[in-house]
Amino acid sequence: MEHLFSQGQDAEHTLILFHGTGGNEESLIPIAQTIAPQANYLAIRGEINEQGYLRFFRRYDDGSYDLENLDQQGRKINDFLNWASDHYHFDLTQAIFVGFSNGSNIASHLLFQLGSPVKRAILMAPLYPLDFNPELDLSSKEIFLSMGKQDPLCSMEQNQALLAKLEQAQAHVQYTWVNSHEVTLNSLSEIKQWLVNLGIA
Repeated sequence: MEHLFSQGQDAEHTLILFHGTGGNEESLIPIAQTIAPQANYLAIRGEINEQGYLRFFRRYDDGSYDLENLDQQGRKINDFLNWASDHYHFDLTQAIFVGFSNGSNIASHLLFQLGSPVKRAILMAPLYPLDFNPELDLSSKEIFLSMGKQDPLCSMEQNQALLAKLEQAQAHVQYTWVNSHEVTLNSLSEIKQWLVNLGIA
């Protein structure tokens, strides 16, 4: 997969970056450099081209997810991450997913459906409507959510449903609210402090 890797002074922690629709592997690098400037980062390019806009999995014309493709792409990314962790010598259990929009959704699939060993995630503007396995145990996961109160792509009902599913699965969750489908300076400041509290700077 097309990607960029940067070795940081804090070689223990690696931010794995998943861009939103229309972005590329460079899109979230400024965010990575803001929230954890000493960490490694691995930035991945989505392989699905939707009318010129790169994504991590396909949608149907009505905007609903192609679940078969979501699962296929998720498994492909899981395999790639296993390769990358060996190739670049980093520990996936010490990595942090960082996703925006479509990138948050593929990261969610890796965590909630495919058993990723990654234990921490920053999900900005997620929309992940799939049900969790009732026996899913996320008690080892630390997750930061940034969600929009007036997000035109994701309703408050959908935001609250995701929070409820994470609570049911016993994930350790911190969240903040922004206005729309966006990343703000305030949300990045809260994310940075969350990482500092976890010993990641």
